[in-house]
Amino acid sequence: MKKLINTVIFLLLGYILPLIADISLIIDIKMIILMVICVFVFLTQPTFHMEEGVSQKQEDKNSVFLILLFSVISVAIPIIEWAYFSDHTTAFSWYTLGLILLLGGVFIRTWAIRTLGKYFTATVKIADDHQLVQHGPYRIVRHPSYLGAYLVFIGNGVLLEAWVGTLAAALIMAYVYHLRISAEEASLVATFGERYESYRLATQKLIPYIW
Repeated sequence: MKKLINTVIFLLLGYILPLIADISLIIDIKMIILMVICVFVFLTQPTFHMEEGVSQKQEDKNSVFLILLFSVISVAIPIIEWAYFSDHTTAFSWYTLGLILLLGGVFIRTWAIRTLGKYFTATVKIADDHQLVQHGPYRIVRHPSYLGAYLVFIGNGVLLEAWVGTLAAALIMAYVYHLRISAEEASLVATFGERYESYRLATQKLIPYIW
């Protein structure tokens, strides 16, 4: 039930509220696609509880709250641009690219979550029996779940052909994920020491071969 409530709140704030001045756009095929993707992302990840964010504040550095806040903003900005500052025309090539980014991002994130299993948490949290996972998507980048989510944010803007919003979302979420990854890797280094340092030297943090 908590997961469903979180999903509905995110839909209301990120997708429906930005369209309040022209609510008829909520049934546009693009909006339907984006909301279906949003629901799938939320339902395939662990449930976030406010108490967890508060109890893990020291290790998490409040990154979970920053991710939630700026995720809503990064979804809403392209929607506002599309709804009120575009003519709603669609170029097939951009529509296709947007879908590829969205579906590719969902696939990568779901793969990462399933690979990490019980060690995947909403906040930065190291379990007593924590394992350093280096297979599956973790062979390619150290934080594939964030890469998947990042592609979804970019795909959101590309599908809508909201270029200012796409750029804003890309920059905002790159910064937020940088903060989250810094907190997460500090905990992993403290736990695994040289093993994690070696893994970090052999892989990129978010974008293969780049960063």
